[in-house]
Amino acid sequence: MSSSRLHKQLIDSGMQEKTVREMDRQALLHAYAQLLSSGTLVQAAEAVPLGYDPDVGRERLDLQRQQLEWEMKKTQ
Repeated sequence: MSSSRLHKQLIDSGMQEKTVREMDRQALLHAYAQLLSSGTLVQAAEAVPLGYDPDVGRERLDLQRQQLEWEMKKTQ
Protein backbone atom coordinates (compact mmCIF):
# COMPACT_ATOMS: atom_id res chain seq x y z
CA MET A 1 0.00 0.00 0.00
CA SER A 2 1.31 3.43 -0.88
CA SER A 3 2.15 5.97 1.79
CA SER A 4 -0.65 8.25 0.62
CA ARG A 5 -3.18 5.44 1.06
CA LEU A 6 -1.76 4.71 4.51
CA HIS A 7 -2.16 8.40 5.37
CA LYS A 8 -5.77 8.34 4.22
CA GLN A 9 -6.62 5.12 6.08
CA LEU A 10 -5.11 6.37 9.33
CA ILE A 11 -6.76 9.79 9.09
CA ASP A 12 -10.12 8.23 8.19
CA SER A 13 -9.77 6.01 11.26
CA GLY A 14 -9.57 9.02 13.55
CA MET A 15 -5.87 9.80 13.90
CA GLN A 16 -4.86 13.45 13.86
CA GLU A 17 -3.84 14.54 10.36
CA LYS A 18 -0.82 16.48 11.60
CA THR A 19 0.45 13.43 13.51
CA VAL A 20 -0.03 11.16 10.50
CA ARG A 21 1.67 13.59 8.10
CA GLU A 22 4.76 13.70 10.33
CA MET A 23 5.17 9.88 10.35
CA ASP A 24 7.75 8.15 8.21
CA ARG A 25 6.85 5.01 6.25
CA GLN A 26 7.83 2.62 9.05
CA ALA A 27 5.69 4.51 11.56
CA LEU A 28 2.77 4.54 9.10
CA LEU A 29 3.01 0.79 8.63
CA HIS A 30 3.27 0.22 12.38
CA ALA A 31 0.22 2.40 13.10
CA TYR A 32 -1.73 0.70 10.31
CA ALA A 33 -0.84 -2.75 11.66
CA GLN A 34 -1.99 -1.73 15.13
CA LEU A 35 -5.32 -0.55 13.75
CA LEU A 36 -5.74 -3.77 11.80
CA SER A 37 -5.01 -5.93 14.83
CA SER A 38 -7.31 -3.92 17.10
CA GLY A 39 -10.20 -4.05 14.63
CA THR A 40 -10.76 -0.28 14.78
CA LEU A 41 -9.68 0.41 11.21
CA VAL A 42 -12.43 1.97 9.12
CA GLN A 43 -12.58 -0.03 5.91
CA ALA A 44 -13.50 1.82 2.74
CA ALA A 45 -16.05 0.22 0.47
CA GLU A 46 -13.64 -0.76 -2.30
CA ALA A 47 -15.92 -3.34 -3.88
CA VAL A 48 -18.43 -0.74 -5.03
CA PRO A 49 -17.15 2.17 -7.11
CA LEU A 50 -18.22 5.66 -6.10
CA GLY A 51 -21.45 6.61 -7.75
CA TYR A 52 -22.26 3.05 -8.80
CA ASP A 53 -25.97 2.43 -9.27
CA PRO A 54 -27.02 -1.22 -9.70
CA ASP A 55 -30.03 -0.19 -11.78
CA VAL A 56 -27.82 1.68 -14.23
CA GLY A 57 -25.49 -1.34 -14.40
CA ARG A 58 -28.45 -3.61 -15.14
CA GLU A 59 -29.69 -1.26 -17.85
CA ARG A 60 -26.22 -1.14 -19.38
CA LEU A 61 -26.09 -4.94 -19.52
CA ASP A 62 -29.57 -5.07 -21.08
CA LEU A 63 -28.50 -2.56 -23.72
CA GLN A 64 -25.36 -4.58 -24.52
CA ARG A 65 -27.45 -7.73 -24.81
CA GLN A 66 -29.88 -5.98 -27.16
CA GLN A 67 -27.00 -4.67 -29.28
CA LEU A 68 -25.52 -8.17 -29.58
CA GLU A 69 -28.91 -9.62 -30.55
CA TRP A 70 -29.33 -6.89 -33.16
CA GLU A 71 -25.86 -7.57 -34.60
CA MET A 72 -26.55 -11.31 -34.71
CA LYS A 73 -29.83 -10.73 -36.60
CA LYS A 74 -28.10 -8.31 -38.93
CA THR A 75 -25.43 -10.86 -39.93
CA GLN A 76 -27.93 -13.66 -40.62
